[in-house]
Amino acid sequence: RLGDAEASEPEFARASGPGFDGVVFCAAGKQPSLKPFADFSYPAFRDYLRANIEGNAWLAHRVLPGMVERRFGRLVFISS
Repeated sequence: RLGDAEASEPEFARASGPGFDGVVFCAAGKQPSLKPFADFSYPAFRDYLRANIEGNAWLAHRVLPGMVERRFGRLVFISS
């Protein structure tokens, strides 16, 4: 369910309570087979980016307003 941004909104609102002081982003899904970039299909690449980048952006947009309001918060992105 968390893979669908619109369906996740109510669940996120329930789980977030008063907000977060910090969030560590370490999204990772099934890794595609290692192969030359030219052999990577665009749909597979798009799906990989959607899972690993768009999900982080979605969550950052949800937690950042509370951090700004409290004038405190940390976002840590881990990537490889």
